[in-house]
Amino acid sequence: MRKTDIELINEILNGNHVLFEEIVDRYQSSVFVIALGFVQNKEDAEDIAQEVMVNIFCNLNKFKGDSLFSTWVYRIAVNGSLDFLKKNKNNPAKRGNTLESEKMLEAVCEAYKEEGKSVGSLITKDNLRLFSIALNSIPEKQKAAFILQKYRDLSVREISQILKVSEKAVESLLSRAKQNLQVLLKPYFKDE
Repeated sequence: MRKTDIELINEILNGNHVLFEEIVDRYQSSVFVIALGFVQNKEDAEDIAQEVMVNIFCNLNKFKGDSLFSTWVYRIAVNGSLDFLKKNKNNPAKRGNTLESEKMLEAVCEAYKEEGKSVGSLITKDNLRLFSIALNSIPEKQKAAFILQKYRDLSVREISQILKVSEKAVESLLSRAKQNLQVLLKPYFKDE
């Protein structure tokens, strides 16, 4: 029988560190997809995902259970991705606009397939480059809310817990993100 996250955490904290591999199996692809949404580079997203998993292991004793474990994991993934972007702000090769569009799309599709999810709603390869540029142009909180909703299919409630803002604030962030993306992309899709 599959153990719950809480059961795994308790056993890991009691010294059975081998069980952390199950946590990695459950959350690594989700963390990767979140990171990929921010940095849009497969190798950087893999590095962030690995760093996030190490961070989770090192701070597992700080999980208090006042939210779902997945919420806590996704919050660390968002913060890790934003930290990466801040650290690499002046490095154009590592600040979320390397735009390896085909590799990025393939990586997202692969992560979704591993989880048994449909990739039909993902943006096409032809439009991904423009979308990536637009996504990198919107404010961080809007970007985070948009990525969590569109890349991870999270609810407004889950996003509010991850970002530590109200549900109303999340709805506003999502609305503004969509409006900003539409404005930024409109010149390229006039005829559609």
